[in-house]
Amino acid sequence: MNNIGVYLIELNGKRYIGSAATSFKKRWQNHLSALRKGTHRNRYLQNAFNKYGEEVLKFSILEVIETPEEVIAAEQRYIDELKPEYNLCPIAGNCLGVVRTAEFKQKCATRLAGAKLSEETKRKISEAHIGLKHSEETRKKLSEGMAGVKTRLGCKNSEKTRRAISKANIGKHQMSKEHKQVLLMANKGRKCTEEHKRAVSKAHKGKTVSEETRKKQSEAHIGKKWSLHSKNIYIQCACGCGCSFNKYDIYGRERRFISGHNPHRSIIINPELLLKERENGVKIKDICLKYGISNPTYYKNIYEHERTGV
Repeated sequence: MNNIGVYLIELNGKRYIGSAATSFKKRWQNHLSALRKGTHRNRYLQNAFNKYGEEVLKFSILEVIETPEEVIAAEQRYIDELKPEYNLCPIAGNCLGVVRTAEFKQKCATRLAGAKLSEETKRKISEAHIGLKHSEETRKKLSEGMAGVKTRLGCKNSEKTRRAISKANIGKHQMSKEHKQVLLMANKGRKCTEEHKRAVSKAHKGKTVSEETRKKQSEAHIGKKWSLHSKNIYIQCACGCGCSFNKYDIYGRERRFISGHNPHRSIIINPELLLKERENGVKIKDICLKYGISNPTYYKNIYEHERTGV
C-alpha cells in the first residue's frame, strides 16, 4: 500500500478511478475520511456513500507505477478504457470539461461577491502578465469568439461613473517613450477616410465645452514645457543697433530674417549700395539676405532715394 500508481474505488456496481503520487495507503485514508465527514469533493461518490454505506465500498490497485511523473498518464489511460461512472473530470489531473451545477455556481458567486484582491496578489498577477504575448492562433480564436459581441454597444456611463473611472486612471497609464514612438510610426502617413471625417464632424457638431472642462484643460497646461519653437527666444539685431526680436512668430514658425533687423522697424541702408548690387546682377532676394533686411525695407530705401535724391 506504500507504492504509487492507479487505484479503483467500487460502490454499488459503479467505479471511480484515481491516482496516488505519494502512496495508496495515504490516498485511501484521505478518501475514506472525507466520505465519513460528508465533505468529499466528488458529489457522485459522496451521495452513493451516504445512500449505500461504507460496507459496500471497495478499494483495489489497478497498476503500480515506478515514477510519479508517469502516474497521470496511466490514470488517463484507465479512464479512457473503463469510462468510470463516478469520475467528474474526463481528463486526469484537470477539471477541464466538468459541468458545474447551478447551485455550485451560486455558492461560488456568493462567496466571491465583494472579494477584493490584496496588493500583493495584484502585483503577482501583473508580473505574471509582463511580456506575455498571444500567438497568432490564439489571437484568431479570440477574434472569432468576440465576433458579433456588442455587449456595450450604445451604453453610456453616467457622469458619476465617468468621474470615478477618470479618478481611478490618474497616473496609471503613462506610456513609455518607446510605446509613444511605436504609436507614432504606426499612425505615420495614415489618412482618415471621408466617411470617418464626416462621422467625427457630426459627433462634435453643436458640442460645447463646459466651464469645468475648460478649467481642467487650463490646469493641465500649468507648468507644461513647450517645444523649442513655442519659446520666446530673442536674438540681437545684426546691424548693431542693440534691438532684439523673437526668433519664432506666434505660430511657432522660424522667421526668415534671423540675422536681420526687427521687421517692425525701418533700417536705413545706403541706397547706392543696393543699386550697385542690382547693377552687378545680384537678385533682390540675395541682397536682402546679405544686408539682413526684408523686401519691403529694400523697396522703401530705394523709394526714399528716388524721392529725395539722398
